[in-house]
Amino acid sequence: MRGFNQSDYLAEYLSQSLKEEVGVESQVLSKAIKRIKVTKTQMGLNRRQRLVNLKHAFSLSPRYLTRIQNQPHIALVDDVVTTGSTVAEVCLLLREQGVKRIDVYCICRASKPIS
Repeated sequence: MRGFNQSDYLAEYLSQSLKEEVGVESQVLSKAIKRIKVTKTQMGLNRRQRLVNLKHAFSLSPRYLTRIQNQPHIALVDDVVTTGSTVAEVCLLLREQGVKRIDVYCICRASKPIS
């Protein structure tokens, strides 16, 4: 809906910074995960509803499978993590491909307000 993916911008910046500052080479695979199911917007849904809403909503692109399979470490970059339901669903896909370690980098972690 926004017309661009801010997480792609964050991932590219992070990748470039890792290369320049610490000499670590990384690949940004922005098209490796694709949504295959039309879902309701997550806004306004509680955690359980979000988990159900996103069940089987994503797949890994066959084009990138050989780059993903059995990787020792993959980092997911997201702008906002609210309940973690999207991240959890994607992590399941990556685990099925033998990924050993998955880190999640996000700019904002939303949580319940403290009352």
